[in-house]
Amino acid sequence: MSPIKLLIIDDELDFRESIALYLQDAGFVVLEASNGREGLDLFDHDRPDIVFTDLHMPVMDGFEFIAELAGKSPATPIIVISGIGHVKEVTRAMRLGARDYLVKPILDMDDLKLVIMKAFRENSLIKEIDSLKDKLLSWGRSSIADTKALCCS
Repeated sequence: MSPIKLLIIDDELDFRESIALYLQDAGFVVLEASNGREGLDLFDHDRPDIVFTDLHMPVMDGFEFIAELAGKSPATPIIVISGIGHVKEVTRAMRLGARDYLVKPILDMDDLKLVIMKAFRENSLIKEIDSLKDKLLSWGRSSIADTKALCCS
């Protein structure tokens, strides 16, 4: 299995780099962007498995980024990491498509790894369910065709 690829979008360089270094040491492939526009470009080019974003950034903020990414890739887990702990902002981010939320500063890096593994497992299950649905629909269509051939010939 190839390593999980993560995209971290945050305008705070020190925070972004410290998280990236920790996650790289933990075996993840990490991409970095300083704003939502840069993040979308990296996403389109590299297709990460999970995306982390801050909410308040220049050029394109996290809310606009979440809305745009959720529209183009609804299956991609988006996790908000922000120093802002206001319930209204968390709720807005979740309604736009974020799956989880972490508050800065992240004091226990194991929490970060747990959120990643949870999002990856959930996404794997969603993909498996979609695959099984497709197989079931395909099987159902071929069974109906076989039944029509038997009864109508």
